[in-house]
Amino acid sequence: MVIEINKDIDRYQESVAMGLTAKQLIFSIASVVIGGGLVYLLYPFIGLTGAAYVAIPVVAPIALGGFYSYNGMSFYEVMGKKFHYMFGNRALTYVSTEGEPAIKASDIIKQQRVRNKNNDFSSEISYAKRTEKKEIEAIMDDVRENDQCLFYVGVTIILMADSKKELESITETVETIGKRNSCTIDVHYLKQREALNTALPIGVRQVETMRTMLTQSLAVLMPFNVQELNDEGGVYYGINQVSKNINIGNRKKLINGNGFVFGVPGSGKSFFCKAAMGQVFLSTDDEIIIIDPMNGATRWQLKRLSTYASRLYKNN
Repeated sequence: MVIEINKDIDRYQESVAMGLTAKQLIFSIASVVIGGGLVYLLYPFIGLTGAAYVAIPVVAPIALGGFYSYNGMSFYEVMGKKFHYMFGNRALTYVSTEGEPAIKASDIIKQQRVRNKNNDFSSEISYAKRTEKKEIEAIMDDVRENDQCLFYVGVTIILMADSKKELESITETVETIGKRNSCTIDVHYLKQREALNTALPIGVRQVETMRTMLTQSLAVLMPFNVQELNDEGGVYYGINQVSKNINIGNRKKLINGNGFVFGVPGSGKSFFCKAAMGQVFLSTDDEIIIIDPMNGATRWQLKRLSTYASRLYKNN
């Protein structure tokens, strides 16, 4: 025996009165009561027609709440979705996860395909693409051999000044320093507020200026990763090998201010010591005592520094 089931069985609703379900009956009564009450209250002031025009926009949503259905959703659920999509839906921003090397490699493949389509089956690519290919290979070798990672990085610099002229001067100086180190620094014209919000420690990024950097290069920008030496009233002690900034140290602030200079012959130990003595002589009132068994300091140097020299000779 075969029993056929109606395909619309999921839409079956049991009626309560006059072919209406309990939900439809409740909303119908509510719409009639509210609509009749509005007409009764407003009739003495604006007449029957005006009261009906006011009551219809109020009664219609109530009646639709009981009778309207779309894909299993009620009238209020459908309207809630529509308002959410119209006003509460945020725009999505696409950010590539392929990385710059993969994009450049794709450009090289596309160029070769275009040449093949034009019946040019040569394996040579343009000079610009060859340069990009070498850069890609260098980056991939660095990632593979030195266990580095590639990151998207945005560096935002805030410059402040008391006047526009002073600000332009500081900006020009910063741009010049960047060009000197093969780094392009651009001004966020008409986006100063967005750039300021990006630089603040509030966890937002409102500017889209990004570039790729390897772990080794990115580590220099991380705070507390580089120990800088910049003491007030100090002496120049070379270049920081990580940040490339100069080291200015004041040994008087240390518990033990003694120091040694080590280096292979010809590496500049004597010159370094003479330069340090010159800075001490010019910036402090300290006395300089030179003990030079090898007679490395000449008389004119000692005289110009106004120092006291004592020479020690080894006994044979």
